[in-house]
Amino acid sequence: MGSLHEQCLEWESVLLFLDKEIIFLEHLLHSYHFEPDTQELFERLQNYLERLDKAKVAKSDLKDQITKHEAYFSGLLDSEGPRKASDFYQEHESIGEEVKKTLGDYRNLKSEIFNYAIAIMKKHKKQD
Repeated sequence: MGSLHEQCLEWESVLLFLDKEIIFLEHLLHSYHFEPDTQELFERLQNYLERLDKAKVAKSDLKDQITKHEAYFSGLLDSEGPRKASDFYQEHESIGEEVKKTLGDYRNLKSEIFNYAIAIMKKHKKQD
């Protein structure tokens, strides 16, 4: 079970880093360099900001799930019972899949934001 606990710690670490990345991306998108000058760019920017908000909620929900899961893990160590152990393993797998999905969705969003930022920078460079 030690490796399961380590996996929970790894998930928490990844989510903590995600916190910092989301803050960076929000600051980036709110900077004057990326102010949209067309309706299309404005709509894209709003979409990215909304999706970042959703990513923050998903990350927060996952953190809560992991915290509860670890508390369950602690209780599992104190008791013996195959049903409890199987519930724990199923929950652990489910959380692991949710972490993968959330990170995958976030990586796609981050890639889109970077492509948006590159396009804006190229546009500004041509205007200079």
